[in-house]
Amino acid sequence: ADIGAYQDESGTVFAGMEACVDGETILPPIAGYVASTDVSTHSMIDIDAKEIEENSDAAAWEAALFVYENGGGGLCSEVDIASAVEGDACFGKTTSDARGNSVKGSGEIRTIQGFATSGRAKMANEPFWNLYRDYYDDDNYADTFIQNALSPDGAWSSRSDALRAELSAKGAAYQAVWMYVIHEMEDAVADCLSGDIFDNQASNAAGDSPHAWDEAWAFYAGSLEGLDGSGRGYLLYDLAEKRCPQFGTCGESGGAIANEKALAIANAGLEKILAADCSGVADELLNFVVQMTIPVMQGLVRYLYLADPVVNGGTCSSGVCDYDKAWAEAWAFAAAVLPQIDECNPTVAQLLVDNVNVDGVEAPMKDGYVYVKQMVESTYACLGISCADIGAYQDESGTVFAGMEACVDGETILPPIAGYVASTDVSTHSMIDIDAKEIEENSDAAAWEAALFVYENGGGGLCSEVDIASAVEGDACFGKTTSDARGNSVKGSGEIRTIQGFATSGRAKMANEPFWNLYRDYYDDDNYADTFIQNALSPDGAWSSRSDALRAELSAKGAAYQAVWMYVIHEMEDAVADCLSGDIFDNQASNAAGDSPHAWDEAWAFYAGSLEGLDGSGRGYLLYDLAEKRCPQFGTCGESGGAIANEKALAIANAGLEKILAADCSGVADELLNFVVQMTIPVMQGLVRYLYLADPVVNGGTCSSGVCDYDKAWAEAWAFAAAVLPQIDECNPTVAQLLVDNVNVDGVEAPMKDGYVYVKQMVESTYACLGISCAD
Repeated sequence: ADIGAYQDESGTVFAGMEACVDGETILPPIAGYVASTDVSTHSMIDIDAKEIEENSDAAAWEAALFVYENGGGGLCSEVDIASAVEGDACFGKTTSDARGNSVKGSGEIRTIQGFATSGRAKMANEPFWNLYRDYYDDDNYADTFIQNALSPDGAWSSRSDALRAELSAKGAAYQAVWMYVIHEMEDAVADCLSGDIFDNQASNAAGDSPHAWDEAWAFYAGSLEGLDGSGRGYLLYDLAEKRCPQFGTCGESGGAIANEKALAIANAGLEKILAADCSGVADELLNFVVQMTIPVMQGLVRYLYLADPVVNGGTCSSGVCDYDKAWAEAWAFAAAVLPQIDECNPTVAQLLVDNVNVDGVEAPMKDGYVYVKQMVESTYACLGISCADIGAYQDESGTVFAGMEACVDGETILPPIAGYVASTDVSTHSMIDIDAKEIEENSDAAAWEAALFVYENGGGGLCSEVDIASAVEGDACFGKTTSDARGNSVKGSGEIRTIQGFATSGRAKMANEPFWNLYRDYYDDDNYADTFIQNALSPDGAWSSRSDALRAELSAKGAAYQAVWMYVIHEMEDAVADCLSGDIFDNQASNAAGDSPHAWDEAWAFYAGSLEGLDGSGRGYLLYDLAEKRCPQFGTCGESGGAIANEKALAIANAGLEKILAADCSGVADELLNFVVQMTIPVMQGLVRYLYLADPVVNGGTCSSGVCDYDKAWAEAWAFAAAVLPQIDECNPTVAQLLVDNVNVDGVEAPMKDGYVYVKQMVESTYACLGISCAD
C-alpha cells in the first residue's frame, strides 16, 4: 500500500503495474521455472561446479578437491567470522573453512560430495540410485569417480591434466548432481504418495512437498542460467544448450528442445503435486529423466567421434596423449549412462567400456566410432529416446560429420553376439550364460544351496523391495517377494528363463526331435540332464556325499554341456520345423526379418551367450567358450587365434539364417546337422583331455577318506562323457560302455582302469560316424 500501483492521469493502472499484495511471495524464475518455494540458494550449487571446473582446468587439484568436499565461495575471512550470526555459514568457523555458495538456512553448506555420498542414507528405496549402485557395486560410485580424478592418491592422479580435468568436472555435474536431481523428484513423489503433501523442509503457502520438486529444478538448471535460461551455467541445463547447435536439436526459440520439454515437465509435475495427482507426478519424473539423459547421450556420441584416433590422428608421448581430453569426455559421459545402457543391453554397455574406459584400454575406440555409435543407438528406444531427440553431430554450418548422421527410429540395429548378427533381438536370451556363470561360481565355492537356487529359479540375485515397488507388468519382480529371483535371462512377459527349464522341457517341446529322443532313450529319462545336475547340487542328490571338487565339475558342466547343449539344438529344430511346415513367421518375435528366424537366432544366443561380447573375445560359460578354451590345448585355433570350431559354427549359423529367410527349409535342416558336429567337437576334446588327466598313471592320484586328488579330473571326464555318450552309443555301443566302465563316477572305484591310451583310441574310432575328423 505504501508504494501503490503505477497509473495514468485517469487512474487506470498500466498493465503489469498493479500494486503488490503484502505477504505474497514473488519468486524470480530459475531458467524459466517459477518455483512455488524459495530454492534460490539451492540453485547456487552450480557455482561449486563452476569452481571445480575452473580449478581443474588450471590443474589446481587441491583447490578443486576442497570445493568438491567443503563447498566453494572462498574461505571465511576474519570479518565474515566476526560478523556471523547463527545460521551463517561462517558462524563458529575458522579462516580455513569454506564460506560456501549453496548454504542452507541452518548455515550448513551444500556440497557436491554431499550429493555423491548420500545414496545409502537418502536413496536406498529409489530405483535409479539402486540401478547405478548395483552396476558399479559401490554406494558412492560418483564420489569414487570424482575422487579418482581429484585426489592426490586417486586412480587417475598420475594421468594427464587434461584427462583429470574432464573427468572431475563432468563426474561432478553429470553423475553426482544428475542423480541428486532425480532424488529430489523421488522425494517429492514419495511425500505425495504417502499423503505428506506438506512434508519437506520449506514453509510456504504453496505447501512443503513441492519444495523437493522445486529443488530438483534448481539443481538441474542452477543459478547462473539466469531468469530465462540465457546465461552460462555448469549443470545439466547448460549441457543441453551446448549440445543443441552441435546436433541440430534447438527449438524455434534457439534453446535446446530437451530443456523446453524438461521445463514443461517440471511445470506439469508441480501442478500435479499441488493437485495431489501423485501417480501423475511419478510419470513426469520418468519423463524428466529421459530429457536429462538426452544431452548426456549427445555428449557421449560427440566424444565417441572426437576420441577416435582415426578422426583426431592422436599420438602419445610419455604417457600423455593429445586425445586425452576427448577420451576423458567420452568416458565421463559413458560412465554417466552406463547403468541405464546396461539395463537395456549389457553387451552394448560392455562395448563402451572396452572402447572408452580410461583404465581398461591402452587407447580409445578400438572398434571405431561408426560401429560403437550404431550400437549405442540400438538402446535409444529402450531408454525412451528417439533418434530425433539426439540428432546428427554437425559443424557450425550444419554439415554433418561423416558417419554421424541421425539414426532412423524403428530401424533395428542389433549388436552382434560373438560375431553373429541376429535378425531378431535375442540379447536377453543370451544372458542365460550369466546363470551358468553363477552356478559355476557358487559350485566352486561349495555354495550348493545358492547354485541350486540359480539353476531352478534363475540368477541375478533376489528381488529387492525397490525392485518390487518399481516393477510393472512384464518385469521379473512384478508381484514377487524378496525371496524370488530377479533373473538374468528374462522374457518380455517377465517370466525368467532357467537352465532347469531347458533341462526339463524335453517331453513338452522336443518329443518329435531326433536328438532329444536319442538322449532320452539312452538314459531312459525324459529329464536326463536335470537328473544329472540335481545329483550334483541337491542335498539329497546321488553325489551329495562326494567331494566338493567332483560335485562342482559335474554341476557346472552338466548345466552347460547337457541342458543348454540340447536346448540349442531344440531352437534350431524349432526353426526348421516352422520352415518345413510353411510357418516361416511362426515363433515368438516380431521383426521385419520374420518370426521363424527368431528360433534360429535364439540357438546362437544360447550357444555363445552374452559374456562373449560382440566379437567373441570375452569370457563366456557355454559351448562357444569351451571351444575357445580347447583350441590352444589341441592346436585347433584358426589364423585369427579363435577356435576353428567356432569359426565354422558361425559360418553355419549365418548360412542357416540366410536359408530360412529364403525358405530353403531342407537346406536349413542340413545346416542344423553341421552345427551339431561343431558343437560336439569341443565336448569331445574335453573328453579326450580328461581321459588323460583322470588316469592315475598320469596324475599319480591317491585317495583319502573317500576324497581323491584326481576327483576334479575324474568328474570332468564323466561330465564330458555323459554329454556325448548317446551319440557314441549310436555309433558303437561297445565304445560307449567302455567309457562308462572307465569314467562313470558311480560305477567304478577309480577312473581309467583300461588306461587313457586305449580308451582314447576307441573313442577315436567313432569320429567318422560322428561326422568329426581327426584334424577337428
